[in-house]
Amino acid sequence: MDFLYDFRDPLLGIISFFLLILIISFINYRLGNLKNSREVEAIQNFAKQFEDSVKIENFKNDLITSQTLLQMAKFYIKSGDISKAINIYFTLLDRDEFISDKKSRHELLANLGNCYLKGGFLKKSEDFFLESLRLFARNKDALISLVILYEKSNKPKKALEVIESLEQFDYDIYDAKSYLEAKLILQDKNLTKKKKIDKLFDISSSNHFVIRLYLEFMGNEPQNIDFQKVQEFDLSNSIDILWNIIDENFELKEVQNDLIKQILNAKGLKDFQIQKTIIEFDILRVLVKQSYNKVTLSFEYSCNECKNIFPIYFYRCPTCQSIASTSIQPIIIKKTDYAFNSFL
Repeated sequence: MDFLYDFRDPLLGIISFFLLILIISFINYRLGNLKNSREVEAIQNFAKQFEDSVKIENFKNDLITSQTLLQMAKFYIKSGDISKAINIYFTLLDRDEFISDKKSRHELLANLGNCYLKGGFLKKSEDFFLESLRLFARNKDALISLVILYEKSNKPKKALEVIESLEQFDYDIYDAKSYLEAKLILQDKNLTKKKKIDKLFDISSSNHFVIRLYLEFMGNEPQNIDFQKVQEFDLSNSIDILWNIIDENFELKEVQNDLIKQILNAKGLKDFQIQKTIIEFDILRVLVKQSYNKVTLSFEYSCNECKNIFPIYFYRCPTCQSIASTSIQPIIIKKTDYAFNSFL
């Protein structure tokens, strides 16, 4: 009876409660350490499959801080020396601060994946992104990079599967998802050409960014392009395509799109009155009226996000990886018989 009385004693109960918490905390701590050490070992074993042990020795210097190495890696990436950046990241995986910090380890794996992606080693890149996500499924940066990887690999179905995971984050997937859905339609061998066209128009109705894919799809048959439907969309990201396919054979009962009107004016095919115009089209319009036909248009493509300029159109910026950020700038050039254009 005395034992039962002691067991019911409030002081003993409180002591027992805190002792139980202490035991559980100790067990969790030990299990956490065990899990952490196993993850570190798994990462290091995984990384050993890829690292270059000879080159990596150049960066194994304790006098160089980890933050300095990180900055060096970023510098090498910007300068295009991807191999040195990769070697630095492998070195950092052995540093104590990265071994002990879970977030840093996952970021390093994602950084290695991005390095291999920039270097064009798509399979290695995929391995690192998947390993990073296996260890930490909520790695947003790894998910975004994996979408870009599958885009470059021309695997829109896989990219769509990954992009759905990004919906839980504060990340705008609208343009990327529309683009991937359109690419998947174009790849579908079970769809007839008419069905593909109908589906492309359906997607374009909610996202005008995709209409360019339809125009590219119909590139070999410009005479079959449904301009009656096309002119309903914002065609600002398709100026170059329209310039090349609209000629004297162009027929449309009623032209309503201002951009198409400007192209017809610039080529001397029509004379529409338009309030707001692109100055390069206006200049060509005046020159054509003066029977001066020694110039034409070329185009350059810039990214609205990073402001870099490129000679060809891109759906996703090669530098900053932004999607639907392309701005097309017409340039008046001198006509030439050569395959390339020279500036006027």
